[in-house]
Amino acid sequence: MRWFFWQRKRLILVISLVLVLLVLVGLLVNRLGEGRGKLRLPPPADLLQQALERTRQAPSYSYSLSTKLLTPQGTRLLSELQGLRTLPDCVYVRGKLFNAPVEIIRVGETAYIKDPFSPKWLAFPGERLGETRVFTAELDPLVLLDFASPPTARWARAGPEEKGLWVLECPHAVPRHPELATQFTDFRYRIGVDPSTRYITRVEVEAKGKKAPTQLKVGLKLGDFGHKKKIEPPPHIFTPKGG
Repeated sequence: MRWFFWQRKRLILVISLVLVLLVLVGLLVNRLGEGRGKLRLPPPADLLQQALERTRQAPSYSYSLSTKLLTPQGTRLLSELQGLRTLPDCVYVRGKLFNAPVEIIRVGETAYIKDPFSPKWLAFPGERLGETRVFTAELDPLVLLDFASPPTARWARAGPEEKGLWVLECPHAVPRHPELATQFTDFRYRIGVDPSTRYITRVEVEAKGKKAPTQLKVGLKLGDFGHKKKIEPPPHIFTPKGG
């Protein structure tokens, strides 16, 4: 009987040791896999350059753009838009701009802005719309990624809304956009790249006001790369005098 209990204890000990070894081997394999994954990551500067080029060359994409201005008096929503863009010069966007509804179609050199009080669309030649520079980022959100000089990029930990993305931080990037560069400073970019396609799918920008205690926050999401949706001039077009 004693021999039986002794053999049973020995068997339990052997099984326990085997289980411990299996757990340790599993942990080691997992660590090695993580290490190999990290070794496969490209240098952040190279990834940023590749992602910028690939995203700019996308024939079409959808986007959502949100712009907020934080002031001592509170938060002002400057824009909240959803759009479609097809290269080289077709855009459809709708949403809110300065808290007012807006709907814009651009085909070639002409932009059409929906009259919120009628079914009419107002037609504006490209040069007239360009003079205001109001709709630069709204019609072409990738201008936010046009930098005055190549920014320094570094790896960042992905947040809850960035799962599955490679995330880069560019703490001292300066956009070429004249209005942004004139009014704001201390730009900080956070860029999410899809590892499988190398497209940029998320952009967050923060900047401080140069002449006022304000903070700019911009959020851009990109998707539907290569979509086949057609963008055409609207019906009921009205050309303002002087157009």
